[in-house]
Amino acid sequence: MSDETLAVVLTLTSFGLLLYTYVGYPALLWLLNRVIPAPENLSTEPAEWPQVSIILSAYNEENVIADRLKNLLDLDYPRERLEIQSIQPTRDSPRRVQGAKGQGQCGE
Repeated sequence: MSDETLAVVLTLTSFGLLLYTYVGYPALLWLLNRVIPAPENLSTEPAEWPQVSIILSAYNEENVIADRLKNLLDLDYPRERLEIQSIQPTRDSPRRVQGAKGQGQCGE
């Protein structure tokens, strides 16, 4: 195979891949969606939410830790499946946030 033929093959292959990426693949997905429609009764809610533990580590963040805990407790997640552990070593203040578990309670 000559250098000129190789250059033409590589160029056409590159253009073909670009064309497939931007036109062919979306067209294939559209066609598959028309031929095989998605089931209509899909639930977005899981049958059982997993237990989630969030470990919040902060150093000398007494000014913003309460806001962050409020933000975490405002998550759209079942409170009984959410556990928040806060570790806050500090030199500034004896105030320590010990943890919040599910019901939005924080220890001082």
